[in-house]
Amino acid sequence: MLLKELLREEWRMHSTMFGNTNFILFSLVIFGLCALFALITPLFISSKSILSFSHYLFFALGISIGSFGLSGREVLNKRFGEISFIAYSSKILPVSVKQIFLNFALKDLMYYTFFFIIPFCTAFIISSAITTITITQASLMFITIPLTFFFGLSLSFLMTTIYSRSKIIIQLIIGCSIVYVFLNLGFFTQEIVYENMLPPLQLFFNPTMKMLIVNITLSAGLFLISTLLFNFEFKAKGKGHKTLFRASKKPSAIKAFMLKDFIDLHRSQGGFGKILFSFLIPILIIEVMMSFVLKIFSVSGEGLLILFSVIIGVTASTIYNWLAEFDNAKKYLNLPINPKKICLSKTGLSIILGIISGSGLLIISFLFSEASITSLGFSFIIFTSVFAITLSVLVYLTGLNPNTLLFDAKTFLKYMLTLAPIIVFFMLQAFSYSKINHLFLIPAPIILTTISIALFKKSMKKITIFE
Repeated sequence: MLLKELLREEWRMHSTMFGNTNFILFSLVIFGLCALFALITPLFISSKSILSFSHYLFFALGISIGSFGLSGREVLNKRFGEISFIAYSSKILPVSVKQIFLNFALKDLMYYTFFFIIPFCTAFIISSAITTITITQASLMFITIPLTFFFGLSLSFLMTTIYSRSKIIIQLIIGCSIVYVFLNLGFFTQEIVYENMLPPLQLFFNPTMKMLIVNITLSAGLFLISTLLFNFEFKAKGKGHKTLFRASKKPSAIKAFMLKDFIDLHRSQGGFGKILFSFLIPILIIEVMMSFVLKIFSVSGEGLLILFSVIIGVTASTIYNWLAEFDNAKKYLNLPINPKKICLSKTGLSIILGIISGSGLLIISFLFSEASITSLGFSFIIFTSVFAITLSVLVYLTGLNPNTLLFDAKTFLKYMLTLAPIIVFFMLQAFSYSKINHLFLIPAPIILTTISIALFKKSMKKITIFE
């Protein structure tokens, strides 16, 4: 009953903003994009590599989504505004907060399945008529892709729950894992290794009832353990914090809001671990898989680094989503605050955090590749320009509500169609990288940065809290 009401409330909330038809169209937009992926990629890459990459892609998505251990209480409390008051109903109604949280998690799992997984798998079903992917393989994806997503989500939930209790343990595990993979990259990119590292992928290539039971038990067990370990208490007790910044001699509203957002993120449950689990780790997983897939095309180390810089630049904009997700702009309506300054502060902090974390990830990518030090500098320029255009498009289309408005079919389609030509352009350049097109690429970052600045200035003229 509780799950049903949460599903209805989620649907009501989005359909009220976008309309029932427009909200449903979001899944059709996802289906269209996935259909292009399913139809085009088998023409260039073996079906086995595509299917494996697809599973790791949803594993990375699960890792990104499942950081409940760092944001669980905040999601219940802040993410959905007034409807999240149900999180506190355990204080007055005969329902436990763990039961409420479990239903929240199941609700999110069902929505991601409906809006992303089903359209993705359906696209492969249709593409099987004209590609080398068989109808049997495409049908099996309806079982293994959801299991892969749930496994990634459960594993992330467990890791972030442990991280919230003891950061040093997870930091050591992640650090040692990165070093180990780096030292043994050739081993991890072998087919027999990466096919057996992911349990749902084992089930896909060797479907048996025993493996199906093992996968369901493993994912459910990880989620159950995480739920038992997670602290759901909402105790109203005082907590002291050290002063992070001194009083500024030159007060500025934008600077004040930037510092506020930084402090909020730092003091929130999990702190900067959210960026680690929702951005850095998933991208590392995708990069390792792409390193293997692109070996088929004999892509140079320089070309591979350019491709990674584009991927990092596009995904780094999710930091803006994090900053906007837990800070409802409507609370500033009764204050003499210009919404433009709020947006400027969040954008500025996103740029700082995005460049710092993205640069670190780009250096790790450089160590994994066989690129020259010169190409690292050039890739950094591409990364910053792609990050700038992605962030400016996001701000222009969604304003202070990126996590909500991106579920609008029209907005999401505009977002994807705007960025798609840029991504495709750099992908083609990466696949055919040479010293000649190295010179041809030089104007691209300049053009993108110029467009980004112009688009951001235009977005400042139209932004309001009521968007």
